[in-house]
Parts: sequence; C-alpha cells; structure tokens
Amino acid sequence: MKLLKNARVLRIYVGDQDQYRGGPLHAALVKGLRAIGLEEITVLHGVEGYGGHRELHTQRIEVLFQGLPVVIEAIDSPEQIELAQAVIDEILTEGLVVTCDVESVRYVKDSQAPGP
Repeated sequence: MKLLKNARVLRIYVGDQDQYRGGPLHAALVKGLRAIGLEEITVLHGVEGYGGHRELHTQRIEVLFQGLPVVIEAIDSPEQIELAQAVIDEILTEGLVVTCDVESVRYVKDSQAPGP
C-alpha cells in the first residue's frame, strides 16, 4: 500500500568533527529531533565537500582533512519541522539548515496501514 502526504524535508549540514557538550554534534541533533517526535531522520556521511569557510574537507590521503561533511536529514509534516527549529537553535552554533516542501510516498505492508 502507498501512503501519500505533503511533507517537509529538513537538512542540516555540519562536520563530523563538530562537538556539542563533549559528544558528536550530529548525535545531539538526532537525539533532540527524535525527542520531539520527528518521523524520519537519517545521518549521511560525506566523502568530500566544503562549507562557508571554503576549506576543502576530503577523505583523500593526499589532502589533509579535519572533519568530513555530515548531513542530518529529517522528513515530517511542515508543523513538526517547524517545531524542530527550537531544537536546532538550542544546539547548532555553526552550520547550514535547509528546508523544502515535498510530496512523500510511504510504502507499507497492508497489515501496517493505519485504520480508517
């Protein structure tokens, strides 16, 4: 069964060396977003990139790096993504946050489909 709905994607771009209270920043963001009940969250680890400081971060041996890019991506209703902003404001001191409206299609087994 396919479930269609309007949703919003939230993407937070940080580095894998970024810290929050002695632990990985991306882990703190996931914990905070999970606590408010966001439906879907994935952490993507990049192999190369640069941000606002224009310093190249790469896993290639010939280039020294300090921190590879990380993207925390969440998908939920626009209202839930709006609530996420308070969590992000509390935790994030440097990074990039992007949101966009999307149509989501969730595939579920008929036995898992919500009732009428």
